[in-house]
Amino acid sequence: NDNTLPNNNSFSTPTESKETPTPPTSTRNAVLIGIASLGVILLAVLFVPCPTSTQYIVFRIILALGAAGVASIVPGLFSFNNTMLTASGALGVFGLVYLVNPAKSFSSEDGCNGLFDYTIFVESPNETLEFTGPAYLALRLEREYSKTSIGEDKTVNYKDIPAQLRNQTVLVELEAAGWQFLNGSNRDSIQLTGKSDIVQIQRDNSLCCVTGEVMDNTGKPIPAAIVSIQDLTTTTDSLGRFKLEIPKARQKDQQPLKVRKNGYQVWDLVVRPGFQQVQLEREKKQNTPS
Repeated sequence: NDNTLPNNNSFSTPTESKETPTPPTSTRNAVLIGIASLGVILLAVLFVPCPTSTQYIVFRIILALGAAGVASIVPGLFSFNNTMLTASGALGVFGLVYLVNPAKSFSSEDGCNGLFDYTIFVESPNETLEFTGPAYLALRLEREYSKTSIGEDKTVNYKDIPAQLRNQTVLVELEAAGWQFLNGSNRDSIQLTGKSDIVQIQRDNSLCCVTGEVMDNTGKPIPAAIVSIQDLTTTTDSLGRFKLEIPKARQKDQQPLKVRKNGYQVWDLVVRPGFQQVQLEREKKQNTPS
């Protein structure tokens, strides 16, 4: 008899393969939607601290979707019963978060309810700030401008600004003859943070010059006429034209212009900087007794 035992190497032991179960695609999508929704809410808190009523509803829905997406992978059975809704699982979490509305607990603490006031201080960095006429600052608040005069103390006070504009950047427009913002325009922007802010303006050089022509009563140019604004003086060229440049410190809305020429009556008038048409009348001859 052959008592030889069978070779163990001739037998193969079957092995069981263990694979990690993959969550269903629908579950993965729900989690991704939940995480993305919560990310949107985080950005909203950072950049939209005082949402409008429409934004508030949208954020409320997104927050509920985010909570439901994350809850879809949490083990256990959740059930939510309410007079308005009865649901379980992720749908129940959505209904709970939307109806409980956790966002309302901190909206009033951020000062987003009600109206607020704001003060703007107007300054000029390089020159004395003096207005020769009415001066206004207008804020673009939602769909309309709030136009307010600049006071003698160079401040502008705005009342009852909508709460959703707090910390928002709005357009500001300057209406003041001879002045502009430092950006070279009469429009700029300002962020409504805190209770006040400073805007800086400078002369726009629109009041820099008085130009014009000097003619006689027949329309003929008068050369070599003396044109002056106080101690600033020039003479007309062969075509009767002239130009006077006014230093920034002396620029204003009205200037005393005087034109003289031998044989003509003196022309003396307060004018606004810009082009002037000057007509000189000849001096009347006096009859001498014979």
